[in-house]
Amino acid sequence: MGFVALFGALILPISASAQLCSCASPPSVQASDAGTELAGTGTFSLSWDLHHIGNLYDGSDFLSDDDLERSAQNLQFSLNYGLTDRISTTVSWNYVEQKLITSQTKEASGFGDLSVLGKYQLHAPNFGAQYDLSIGAGVGIPTGDAYKRQNSILLQPDLQPGSGVWSGILWGYFHQTFLPATNWNLLATVLYQFNDDYQRFPGADTDYHPGNQLFARLGTAWKHDSELQLFFMSRFRHATRHKVDGNEIFASGGSYLLGEAGVSVPVLSMLVLRVSGRIPVWQHVNGTQPATSWGVTAGISYQFQLSDRFSF
Repeated sequence: MGFVALFGALILPISASAQLCSCASPPSVQASDAGTELAGTGTFSLSWDLHHIGNLYDGSDFLSDDDLERSAQNLQFSLNYGLTDRISTTVSWNYVEQKLITSQTKEASGFGDLSVLGKYQLHAPNFGAQYDLSIGAGVGIPTGDAYKRQNSILLQPDLQPGSGVWSGILWGYFHQTFLPATNWNLLATVLYQFNDDYQRFPGADTDYHPGNQLFARLGTAWKHDSELQLFFMSRFRHATRHKVDGNEIFASGGSYLLGEAGVSVPVLSMLVLRVSGRIPVWQHVNGTQPATSWGVTAGISYQFQLSDRFSF
């Protein structure tokens, strides 16, 4: 199913050589931007992300942009719900469509992995200390298919909709406002995902370990009285090398720093639209690998409140 059709229908109601980066972030990563909710309140979010890769790098050195074309589209469903005024849970799932064009075209699509994240608010903002500080932990569940084939040949891991592994998640969130002095505020999140091994080739006793990943976000946002918000973010990702039976794959993993700018606009009392774009600021890959060219994200979120019997 095409992404334009799927996204429209829903809104209207990491291989052994030349490893490509894992373009579509795990659902837990995109959902980590949100903090905790009050008891009995929640936010349902639907977002579409397009990530384009067309630049070939050796370490931090740009080589060319003519050898390949790579894209990953990610449609994410996320529910963030407050169990108490300090404890929230976030459940995320995504649909992934990946395409790689070199001398031939390889592509795969399907539902990805499910993530469940528990969050605890250490400090709630008040007039004397206007910051929100939260921590959390969770698990990534390998619900997505990690064994897609094309012409009977198993596709490389970074083209698969699913990771094939269970993963642990550690999370932190900070948000500081400066009212009434200014409408500018400061935001930061960090998420670390550590992965288990899985049997990459069915029937073979070979342990494949996707690299662990660190994601961090730091930036600022300006909020108008009308609730319209502009935001400017730096996003950093570091991925360790993949391993096969404990041996590192040289051309895998790296560090990536992206700059992002966007806007969120309330359209109804409980609905918010969000659009953003991002470009690379600095990238360093292990060995020779393709890296990010650009990316765009569009999403809609719905805020709701349930009765007290659905909270603790």
